[in-house]
Amino acid sequence: MLLADLSDTYGEGKIRTTMSQNIILSGIPDDKLPELLQAPLLQRLSPEAKNFISRTVSCTGNEFCNLALVETKERAVSVAEYLDERLQLEEKLRIHFIGCPNGCGQKHVADIGLQGSLIKTPEGMVDAFDIAIGGTLGTGDQGPAAQFTRPLKGRVKAERVGPVLEQLITYYSQQRSEPENFHSFVERVGIPVIQEQFTAILAAEA
Repeated sequence: MLLADLSDTYGEGKIRTTMSQNIILSGIPDDKLPELLQAPLLQRLSPEAKNFISRTVSCTGNEFCNLALVETKERAVSVAEYLDERLQLEEKLRIHFIGCPNGCGQKHVADIGLQGSLIKTPEGMVDAFDIAIGGTLGTGDQGPAAQFTRPLKGRVKAERVGPVLEQLITYYSQQRSEPENFHSFVERVGIPVIQEQFTAILAAEA
């Protein structure tokens, strides 16, 4: 409702959504932009969002979906904020969370896709995620061909997703060839090498 009011007041009364779960207010004249950017709502929903929060996508999770095994929305926000606080990365990685195999959060075309699962512990079952990497959209004409994510072996407890991704992305940032996006890095280095690094990260977490 508040976004609709802003669009009516400053733009052409239209709101667009993106595949990254972001919102576009269209038709804003340049002379109205400074005033719009001072709106209280845009202090919370910033048009200059940080790197990870701007490209993190989530399905609705088990809060509203009886197919989902785990909570995803709040966790996606907390993980993105964790990474934004700790990592400086020019490239905007696409991180997608899904709560079940149906894939409503489009895990398969993310740079890093996380699918909800469970781990049995002495205290009972706890939320966890399986991780897959290297997905991308494309036709192959002007860039890489479309590629689904490929799974890494090893299940991560939900509470440790942030630190594990931090280490995995740090490995990428240290080993990449400039300028090399995450998908190209995965293609060049190969899943077995990244799996070895991922296994070492999980072993250190244990």
